[in-house]
Amino acid sequence: MKFCSKCGAQLDDDARFCAKCGNPTAPAAEQPTAQSEENAQQTPPETGIPYGQPVQPDAGIPYGQSVQPAGSKVKDFFTGMATNKNRLIGFIVTCVLAVIVLILVINLASCVFGGGYETPIKKLCNGMEDGDAKEIMEAFPLDGVSDALGQWGLSMDSLLESLEDSLDVAEIDSVSYKIKDKDKVDSDDYRDHISSSFAMFVSTGDIDAMYELEVEMTVSINGEKDTHEVDAVVAKIDGDWKLVGGELIDGMF
Repeated sequence: MKFCSKCGAQLDDDARFCAKCGNPTAPAAEQPTAQSEENAQQTPPETGIPYGQPVQPDAGIPYGQSVQPAGSKVKDFFTGMATNKNRLIGFIVTCVLAVIVLILVINLASCVFGGGYETPIKKLCNGMEDGDAKEIMEAFPLDGVSDALGQWGLSMDSLLESLEDSLDVAEIDSVSYKIKDKDKVDSDDYRDHISSSFAMFVSTGDIDAMYELEVEMTVSINGEKDTHEVDAVVAKIDGDWKLVGGELIDGMF
């Protein structure tokens, strides 16, 4: 039942005009249905916020709720870890395994690349043992040597052939080494530690680091071993380690 808003006369439910004064009547207010109430309570999957609830424009969360800082999320993560023993143990085991793998990778790289400054010593020993003149020469700073040999009517190939002939005659069974001591050379003293054989081929400005090593070398020839200690100077030149001085070089060149 409804009444005219102007004269107060009683109206039929479907009346559009008042029968007494002719005043138009507004349709009955639409009442919410059970379905619309259900939709109002639904939550859109994209946001997780109920329909009709105002949202903070930048935060993407309803008004009245505070944004949880990243630090709190991290704290909650570890708090959850501490309260769940099995989860905490699993997390610790995973971290330990990751550290072990990292150590193994570093050790493997050290074996493959000869421990950095040891690289030229290793190449020299391997080359002597295998009779590989080219590998021996890779231990030394030979940039510019080919040009110098050309001025004397020689070539790098002829030098390698002569060296390999000498290695064949020597009949070396094995060569091993051990670094007994290592001293870093000050940059002001680089020039004094470079052998005269390589002085014209090495610029101190290209040297990143230099060490003076005490090397124990063991050479086996025809089953007889000879062990002696020599000093060797290695330098990192444009990223590559090379033998540049010391008794080891003086005895060869």
